[in-house]
Amino acid sequence: MKMKASKIQTLLTRILELGKEQETWIDSLPNEISGAFMDNGYTNSKSIQVDVLLDFIFDTWAEDVSYFLYEPSPHGITTDKGDYVITNVSEYVSYMVAEGFAEEDRI
Repeated sequence: MKMKASKIQTLLTRILELGKEQETWIDSLPNEISGAFMDNGYTNSKSIQVDVLLDFIFDTWAEDVSYFLYEPSPHGITTDKGDYVITNVSEYVSYMVAEGFAEEDRI
């Protein structure tokens, strides 16, 4: 069963929004505190939990999804089905649909 494109788009958008909120909060802290915070096992385990969920949800696409989420865009991707330049979540989900991972249900 393919995942619905709208659900993937909502999930990836929310992960990116939460990441930006976390970065903004960390950047507001003094360097000594933010460094100690980032070296904390509890904090590190939260990012590992997200990675575990991405592995479970996206299976063979997990590495690709992680690359999209955590590496700066634009992303240039070449497959047997085409060449893609991806700059946002909507374009990434369209790529997933074109490559057969997701079922299009967006208008």
